[in-house]
Amino acid sequence: MRVLVLSDLFWNKNSIKIKLPKLGRNGLKEVLNKPIYERVNHYFEIVAKSKPDLVIFCGDVTGDGSCGHGYYSPFIFLVKLISEENIQVRYIAGDHDEHEYLEKVSNYFQKSEFVKKLEGKSEQIGNLSFLGLSFDQSKSKQKLTEISNSELSKLDIVYCHCPHSNRLRLLEIEADFILTGHFDLKVINPNGKTFISLCNDSFLSTNYVVIDVKEEKSIIEFHYIDRFDSSWFRVEKRHGLFTSLETNFVTRPHPLRGRWPEISVDKFEDSMEVNSLKKYLFNQEFQLAIEKLQKLKKLGIKMNDSEVEDMLNVKINATLRISKSFINSR
Repeated sequence: MRVLVLSDLFWNKNSIKIKLPKLGRNGLKEVLNKPIYERVNHYFEIVAKSKPDLVIFCGDVTGDGSCGHGYYSPFIFLVKLISEENIQVRYIAGDHDEHEYLEKVSNYFQKSEFVKKLEGKSEQIGNLSFLGLSFDQSKSKQKLTEISNSELSKLDIVYCHCPHSNRLRLLEIEADFILTGHFDLKVINPNGKTFISLCNDSFLSTNYVVIDVKEEKSIIEFHYIDRFDSSWFRVEKRHGLFTSLETNFVTRPHPLRGRWPEISVDKFEDSMEVNSLKKYLFNQEFQLAIEKLQKLKKLGIKMNDSEVEDMLNVKINATLRISKSFINSR
């Protein structure tokens, strides 16, 4: 099964003018060249290029802290386009998805066989098992403990919108893939589980993940697109562990300066930008810290003050370090 994961849809201000598509209406693609559909078209092109069986939206789909709220109509338009391609769609509430707007989405698709808001329940799609968790469920220590202690068989994919302070607890859930929106970019593999976090806080860039789950191996593609350039990292996962990593870089026409010089994969590998992005995504220091905290919890051992201090110095990204709330969430 091929799964596309998007999160935190940053809508431009014009998008809010989009009117709801009429049920059963055909020909929605005909209007995608109009300026107000720019973001809808952008995301739909990603879906068309990825050719998934399932699209998961990990929250903040009707607004976020940057663009505001109330963008239910462009999200409905996008999901309608996707579902008309006979592609399954699942979505959850993020911290910026106000109830009244998500309710409009749910009501619009209440009879759809392709679109569901699934929160707090597991579901079988094809040969994979899924569990969706809203922001409120993901930030609840009680809820995550309840799920990790439940008699649920091991899940294939958990998708959510989880705050940083609860992500260690989230990783206690038995699942092959744990996907979250909200903030940060990560593709790490602590103790055989694949943890992926996404965020889009600007219409200047977009990140998304495609996971191709097969019997013996899974292929994870992390895509990062900014206004002018596009890169991807392809990771092979066998028997729970990452076994290989490929990268690619594509230049796009620059509207002001013409086309940027072509950059070969070899040069791209050596560039400061790609090495920085790789270090950010595949943060081994952060992964090792997670594994250490999980091991200490299992053994019932507390860290001394010096160990805690060392842990607090572990960088998650350029501006964020592991916090005491993150350590204590174990």
